[in-house]
Amino acid sequence: GATLSQQLLAAKNDATDNKSFSTSVLFIDEIDKMKLYDTEHDQGNAMDNLLALYNNGKIAVENGGRESEFIDTSRFTILLSGAFDGLEDIIASRLYNPKDVILGKKKLDKNIMKYATVEDLVNYGFKRELIGRISSIITIDPMGFEDYHSLLISEKGSLQHKYQT
Repeated sequence: GATLSQQLLAAKNDATDNKSFSTSVLFIDEIDKMKLYDTEHDQGNAMDNLLALYNNGKIAVENGGRESEFIDTSRFTILLSGAFDGLEDIIASRLYNPKDVILGKKKLDKNIMKYATVEDLVNYGFKRELIGRISSIITIDPMGFEDYHSLLISEKGSLQHKYQT
């Protein structure tokens, strides 16, 4: 429930030194929940706060009632992550004629997310200003049965390994 600036301040205060903090990796999960067309919440302010990371690399934070201080984020590596439920439909509508899919003339690629573009993310509900500052979009293929099976049995800390020893 903390704001981005509150979380950055807490991380800065917990850091062992300013040099290592200045080159932090900032990982923000569930970024897909921040889309503009969310009918329950106004996510514009959240995106504006995130934009501040990219705009000038300085985030103003309140520091216990004293004057605001600025946290320099210009050297941060910023990773944004999410499931993006519904993005597949936006991509499919751009890549395929819906009639061809309905009539069975075309089969949708099961890894359709790899075709995501900036325009698709804007249509999903993100501000163009934010998406335009993201240097690359990387998708991860969905896990299949074999992947889950491998996690359960083959890893040293897996459930099967625990119960066999």
